[in-house]
Amino acid sequence: MAETDHPIRAAAIAVGGTIGVMTLLFTGIVLPTMTASRDNKIESLSTEIGTLKENLADIQNKLTAGQRIITDQQSSANEDRNTSKKKEENLKTQIESLEDQLFIVQQANIFVKGDPYPLGFDQIKLGDSKDKIMELFPSGKVSDSGHTITFENKSAPIFRRIRYNHYDQKTPTWTIDSIEFDFDRIGRILDHSPKIPKEWLKNALLKALGEPFVIGLENQCSLWRIDKDSLVYYLEGEDTFQVSGFVTSPGGCSPTDQQVKTMKSKKG
Repeated sequence: MAETDHPIRAAAIAVGGTIGVMTLLFTGIVLPTMTASRDNKIESLSTEIGTLKENLADIQNKLTAGQRIITDQQSSANEDRNTSKKKEENLKTQIESLEDQLFIVQQANIFVKGDPYPLGFDQIKLGDSKDKIMELFPSGKVSDSGHTITFENKSAPIFRRIRYNHYDQKTPTWTIDSIEFDFDRIGRILDHSPKIPKEWLKNALLKALGEPFVIGLENQCSLWRIDKDSLVYYLEGEDTFQVSGFVTSPGGCSPTDQQVKTMKSKKG
């Protein structure tokens, strides 16, 4: 039997031939095709990555632009708020200035020469009845404690509280025998109203009524004789003054015997 005829050798030769053919096919056809496919995929992925980077950059640019717009709008809004706040503060300052000017004018003109009744409160006087008080003032601002009817108005420019008193038990009807005018210093502090200078009330009374008699044990009370039926009392340092008949007088305003003699001598 020839070697080439041996079945094992023949099989080996056939396998070797097949391997050679497969090797040629793989290296010559399959491998180049796989390499090209791989390169194509890499190129495609590179293109996609490039596109994604461009899209990401575009999104980033848009985000930056949006943030810039928001920042600009916030800045503009802040500027608008600051401008509005400044305008509001300026208007508030102007209003306060006008209120101060008005208050000064009201202080200067609250009294008429020779008349103890402040302007705006000169319709009710000594001797008037309770009914007249109730008719003139709104019921919600008036309180009645029996001997005293109090009118209170916190928005009044100068005198916020007026007390109409009746102490004379000899008269058959309720009539006014003293009136207290109070500018309410403490209340003004609490609600931040314009302040009234410490000596304003005394100086205003001096301007309207002239020089007073000085009475009281400590000479702390000023007294003006208005006419035969009425007097005006002002106690040093108080927020009030009183227009009164001869029924009662404020504490500290009772004249000594010597002071009574002095008043009589000046009258004569």
